[in-house]
Amino acid sequence: MYEKLGKHDLAKKDYNKVIEIDTIPDDNSCAHYAFLALGEIDKAKSFMSKVIEQNSEDGGNYYDATCLYCRMGEKEQALTYLKQSLEKGYRRFAHLLTDDDLELIRELPEFKNLIEQYKKIHEKEVEIEEEDTAVYIDMVSEIPFTKDGGVFKVKCKINGLPLHFIFDTGASDVSLSNVEAAFMMKNDFLKSSDVVGKQNYVTANGDVSEGTVINLKDVEFGGLDLTNVKASVVKNQIAPLLLGQSVLSRLGQIEIDNANQVLRIHYKKRINNQK
Repeated sequence: MYEKLGKHDLAKKDYNKVIEIDTIPDDNSCAHYAFLALGEIDKAKSFMSKVIEQNSEDGGNYYDATCLYCRMGEKEQALTYLKQSLEKGYRRFAHLLTDDDLELIRELPEFKNLIEQYKKIHEKEVEIEEEDTAVYIDMVSEIPFTKDGGVFKVKCKINGLPLHFIFDTGASDVSLSNVEAAFMMKNDFLKSSDVVGKQNYVTANGDVSEGTVINLKDVEFGGLDLTNVKASVVKNQIAPLLLGQSVLSRLGQIEIDNANQVLRIHYKKRINNQK
């Protein structure tokens, strides 16, 4: 503040006081900044190195070095320390994007790439942490079915559209006819962005056919809700909507109760996170 007010003698006096008091390099040290302000560059670098040596696993220390070298105008070394700080677990991204000390490097492609890279890493770290602390309870869902020609038919909703699917443990994935797909596309239950590509598949009689692969954003039945389910559109206008193993494998243990005509699905429901 004295520097900003132009009171350089008072500022210099305080910088020297910092150096007098801050003699043991540790995580809370700031003598390196005082040395820099007094123009003693080598001493600033040396003190910063000692801080890092005291705790080389603290990402915050490498971040302090990033700030110091930015203030000294050394871009490459600042970026090196920034990368090390992120590798060591520094994750204060909001601060990284606003700290005045980093103005020297903030617009550099290397800086932006590092931030983008470690934001993605951080998202995965959070997912793993949440999964490790998740609490699950055992649940059972009973879904009524009807028998039609030896197959089980169950009510469902595909992207909000009410339909019936055939519960088929022999099918590998979800499939629907091109008539159903065309109707869903025409009525905004599917969008062009939901079309993934092409895929060959084997029909029940052993023939190999090409089908269009689509992404069903929401599949709901019996109170269960699955997102982003891959499905094949077959070139058969009367082909039934089949629910195969690509969905069944995500549900848990499945029982077929013929006496009560229900599918009984045992699954684990996540209820909260504990930290």
